[in-house]
Amino acid sequence: MTSDSANVPLLKLNTGVEMPALGFGVFQTPPDETVAAVETALATGYRHIDTAAAYGNERGVGEAIRRSGLDRSEIFVQTKVWITDYGYDETLHAFDKSAGKLGVDQIDLLILHQALPGEFELTIGAYQALEKLLDDGKVRAIGVSNFMPDHLSQLMEATSIVPAVNQVEVHPYFRQSELLAFNHQHGILSQAWSPIGGITFYRDGSHGSTLADPVIGEIARAHGKTPAQVMLRWHVQQGRQAIPKSVTPSRIAENFDVFDFELTAEQIASIDALDTGVRGGPEPEQITRENFALQIPVDPRTPTTKNPPEQFTGDVWLDPIASPREEGQRMIVAKVRFAPGARTAWHSHARGQTLHVTQGIAWVQSRGGEKVELHAGQTVYCPPSEEHWHGAPPDSFMEHLAMLDNADDPATTTTWLEHVADTDYLSS
Repeated sequence: MTSDSANVPLLKLNTGVEMPALGFGVFQTPPDETVAAVETALATGYRHIDTAAAYGNERGVGEAIRRSGLDRSEIFVQTKVWITDYGYDETLHAFDKSAGKLGVDQIDLLILHQALPGEFELTIGAYQALEKLLDDGKVRAIGVSNFMPDHLSQLMEATSIVPAVNQVEVHPYFRQSELLAFNHQHGILSQAWSPIGGITFYRDGSHGSTLADPVIGEIARAHGKTPAQVMLRWHVQQGRQAIPKSVTPSRIAENFDVFDFELTAEQIASIDALDTGVRGGPEPEQITRENFALQIPVDPRTPTTKNPPEQFTGDVWLDPIASPREEGQRMIVAKVRFAPGARTAWHSHARGQTLHVTQGIAWVQSRGGEKVELHAGQTVYCPPSEEHWHGAPPDSFMEHLAMLDNADDPATTTTWLEHVADTDYLSS
């Protein structure tokens, strides 16, 4: 496999397959922006695209690949199986769904998105299905994501093929040194998600943003580079594969320009020393199908994203469940699913609204109030005419039931206001 940039090193996986040391991620990239972002990345020189069934944008990745004009063999395609498709037969079907949306016959790297600690037999069944797909030539390599050492030990005891990759949260504020060492010891390539610490921008603000860290900033100035480029170079020089993400062409190009300088041993050690031990993403032991359930459709649902644009930011699916059919019947109920990072605009309901979270984590904020985090099974009431917004955190899908005590058309009694700015959305 070649690349537009001859400077991009290739990393050899335990199956002998080679993968570029720097990839392009599409986590939180809305489906209607995915094609343009991936096209830009491929034009820049990226040759590895990382997506997932749970991201809802595999079809956009496939379309961008087809539009690129590049031969399929030139692009390393990676996707992930979500936990609701775990189990042997279910995971075999998950491959068919992902391959169909991507428009490919073979997936280069297929991995399990999370461990299911409380139902590890389903995790084992899912991985055994990956082994079958590898034996059949439908995938070129298999792996896992967010697996801790005990998860990997259990998995390797029950299966035959050592994972080629473990994709985990790694950035200067959360290095996971013990896990990285375990991966290396067993020939598992560590792949960094949130490699420049994007998750630190909105989680545990006590340490601030990695992009504003003075140690990283000083190193960046010494090399005439940006903090993001220094962090990506840190991963590359330590033998990790990194998958930065962006939809901004200038950022996409900036993140790729990391192969013309080298960090000193002292600089690498100073970045290592920034580790806080604070995880930004979900605790792996807390992953359950009840809290993180998401049904992956064979064909993508039509999102209400930006349609109408004054209502939503990000991908939102709305399914009416009950509406008034007789005189005196007042309740309107809709099931609403938010992709990670999606939220409503500020709005109010003339007769109030009740929100009941059924899956994932919800953020709800009333005008002038604190942002509230709700988990599956919890309910909140928004009084009549109270201005509020609600949505999903950047790293979690969310589904809730929206109940309106209103027999009239909701469009006539709902007032939509301005969008929630990213800075307000991510503030604590």
